[in-house]
Amino acid sequence: MSPTGDLPPPVQNAIIMASESKGVSIEEVVLLGFERVEWSDSSLGCPEKDMFYAQVIVPGYLVRVEVSGATMEYHTDNSNQVIPCAARD
Repeated sequence: MSPTGDLPPPVQNAIIMASESKGVSIEEVVLLGFERVEWSDSSLGCPEKDMFYAQVIVPGYLVRVEVSGATMEYHTDNSNQVIPCAARD
């Protein structure tokens, strides 16, 4: 999957992050799906223990990809922030 075409930039950024984190080419990242979401705070749905987050609605995307047989989930805002997050099945 190449991060070109009609994909929103935050989704493209998640694909790039997945390829970089696994050390593979972008073409080896399979986009399983993405959806627009409104995260309930600035953690983008992936809070870390003992951290505090701004309690604001943050629009963004939930992006699921597969790389080398592993499913990965990324949460984004509408600009450049991309957070790897454990996939929830």
